[in-house]
Amino acid sequence: MQRIPYPTLTAAQQEKHARQRINLSRILFLLPEAIHNGMAAASKYVLFESQFDAVLRELIILRVGYLSKCAYEEYQHRGLAKQLGLTDAQIEAALSATPGAPLTERERTLLHFADEVILKVRPSDAALEGARRYLSDVEIFETLYIIGNYMFLARVLETSGIPLDDGLIVSNPDQR
Repeated sequence: MQRIPYPTLTAAQQEKHARQRINLSRILFLLPEAIHNGMAAASKYVLFESQFDAVLRELIILRVGYLSKCAYEEYQHRGLAKQLGLTDAQIEAALSATPGAPLTERERTLLHFADEVILKVRPSDAALEGARRYLSDVEIFETLYIIGNYMFLARVLETSGIPLDDGLIVSNPDQR
């Protein structure tokens, strides 16, 4: 049930919203314009321009959605994960209490790192060391950004109570 109503959009906001017609993008117009614009640019980068492993990104986002109990995030990112070729079994593993097969050792290690960042804030030395076996320090920081961004969005979604979309985000912006 929606708890916070969508804002009335200006003509300029309607034009921006038309590019990504999902409920989340509409509710985010409640943010001050400078924050909204910065978040939009960062989200575009993370989803469509980053060199970060897209499959790993989606597994991490699914994990954030699961641990945040955010159905909207899980729904949208199941769709993106499938577009990237993840199987239902891989997606369900990321959404389980303890991620296991068919995820790779790398994926399980990095989801464990994400779990510790999400649940403990400061991951253990072992979790950080495990993540650093697979990711550069730059990629570790991009992972932290992805986690933090999607934790914020999960809280926006759950606080506002916006409904699931009829459509999904697409992995290629040219498909919009």
